[in-house]
Amino acid sequence: MKRTITFLEARQLTMKHRLAVRKLYDLKDDPIILSIPASHQIYTAFEGDQPVAAIAAERVDYEGRRSILLRHEAYRDRHIFQGLVDRLFDQLSRETIHETSVLLQVKQNQDQDKLQLFQSLGFTAYHESLHYVLPLIPYEKEAYNNWSLTLVEANSHSTWLHHRNLYAHVLSDILPMSKERLQSYIERGHVCYTLHHDGKPVGILRARIGENDVNVHEVHVFGGDDIMQDAISFLQRTFHKNLKPSRQLRLTATSLQPELQFAIIKQEPLSKQPAFYTMTTEITPAVSYAR
Repeated sequence: MKRTITFLEARQLTMKHRLAVRKLYDLKDDPIILSIPASHQIYTAFEGDQPVAAIAAERVDYEGRRSILLRHEAYRDRHIFQGLVDRLFDQLSRETIHETSVLLQVKQNQDQDKLQLFQSLGFTAYHESLHYVLPLIPYEKEAYNNWSLTLVEANSHSTWLHHRNLYAHVLSDILPMSKERLQSYIERGHVCYTLHHDGKPVGILRARIGENDVNVHEVHVFGGDDIMQDAISFLQRTFHKNLKPSRQLRLTATSLQPELQFAIIKQEPLSKQPAFYTMTTEITPAVSYAR
C-alpha cells in the first residue's frame, strides 16, 4: 500500500495538528510550536493525519551573512525524517546566493544511530556540550575583593557582545551574536553578566535565573588557571549571596573549553551530564541558469 507523506511548515498547520506535532517531543524539548518566533520555522512531515517527523530551524543573520541553526529533531520514521531534511536543504539552497553554514544541535542520548543518520546527511561533529550542576556555597576568600560580577545594561551590550563573539567558536552556541539576537534572548528572560578581576573583564555569562537554580547557558573565562578556578568559586559565592532561594548553579561548558571544565570539576559538581552535540555542514546555492 502506498504511503502518503505530506511536508508542511508549522505555520501552515491547524492548532489541532500543531498539538499533534508537540506530542512528538518531551515537554523539555518543545520547540515553541504554539507561538513560533519570527526568525524560526518548524518543518514537519505527516503520514496521513499523523505527524512522524519534525525539526526546528532558526535563521541567524550576522554582518550580512546568514547561518541556519537546527534543533529539536524528532521522528518516528528515520527515512521520512531524512526526506524532510533533504527537502529543507533543497529549499535553503534555492533561497541563498552564498554558501550557508548549517549548525545542528543534537541531544546527547547515546543514540549512535541518530549520529550516523546526520553524518549520512553530510554533517560532521564539531564539539560536545556538557551540563554541570554545582552547589551554591558561601565561600569567603580575601582574593574575592578583587572580583566583581556586573549585570550588563543596554548601553553595554556592544562591549559584552564583542567579548562574547571573540570566543563564540568554543561556546555551546558557536554562532556570532547580533544585538537583535541578544535582545530576543533578553525578552525570553535571559540576563548577561561580565566577570571582572582587578577591574578588567575576564569572563562573560549568559544565564537564566529560575526559582531553584541559576542556569548558565554560556560562560567563558579568558585568563590563566588561577583566575579560572577563582572565577567558578566566586560565581558559586555570588549567586548564593544574591539569590538565596536558588540552591544550584547549572553551567554548560563544551569540549573546546577543557580548562573551564577542569576548574568546574575541581569544585566537585553534584552531577555531570552530556547535553548535546553540535554538528556542522555547508549548503551551496542551487545552480541557476539564466535564459
